[in-house]
Amino acid sequence: MDIIINYISKIIFSFLTVAICVLLIKLTGIAIKRALKTDKSNIKTLTTLSTSFVKYLIYFIGICILLSIWGINTSSIIAIGSVASLSFGIGAQDIIKDMLSGFFILTENQFAVGDIVKIEEYTGTVESIGIRVTRLRGLDGDVYIIPNGQIEIVTNMSKSYNRAVVDVSVSYNEDIDRVILILNERLTEIFENNIITALKNKPKILGINELAQSAVILRIVADCEVGENWNIERQLRKEVLCLFKQRNIEIPYNYLNIVQIQK
Repeated sequence: MDIIINYISKIIFSFLTVAICVLLIKLTGIAIKRALKTDKSNIKTLTTLSTSFVKYLIYFIGICILLSIWGINTSSIIAIGSVASLSFGIGAQDIIKDMLSGFFILTENQFAVGDIVKIEEYTGTVESIGIRVTRLRGLDGDVYIIPNGQIEIVTNMSKSYNRAVVDVSVSYNEDIDRVILILNERLTEIFENNIITALKNKPKILGINELAQSAVILRIVADCEVGENWNIERQLRKEVLCLFKQRNIEIPYNYLNIVQIQK
């Protein structure tokens, strides 16, 4: 009789353990989703990862409790699991490094899907952030698949604004103060009349940036909307070219002078 009662109690405790585990999995999943509720795909990835981790952790604890209920020694199983985990960890250091780096990228919000970033020598738009790899779509359409563990320095060009930078070559024969004045007037017209859109403020002439071999280099900078810096740079170069032609400002260029010697 005692054996039957003991057997029934074990079954009841087993069902209770399974029910509590299922309930904990659902409750923690809901809690994680509410805590990380957002439309950003990197946070969604983190939510999925966190939910899976908690789920399998509860599974492991539940199995250990069930084995204990039925009188099975779990210490040997845990020891075997520890040895297996250690062996796996030694053989998969790069994968673990990638996963840990991916976790920190997601939690620290270093960059998000849609951001324009530069990772090492690769520049492009972030298409996806996985727990192991990050995918970039380059300006030429190529897709770069970068292991997260190799990402050390990231330049994020999608934080608040970008800056367009244009260097303008002016002949040494020109009056630089006059050129700067004419340029400044035109840049004011461009900004006030919204000739070039996506500008956050009026483009600035920083002054002489370089005394090159055959030209004085002036630098123009303009803060603009995220992702518009390259387009703004192209439009500014066009405006400068047209302005210099209208005002007869000499644009230096290399040329070859051939002298024929007659014998």
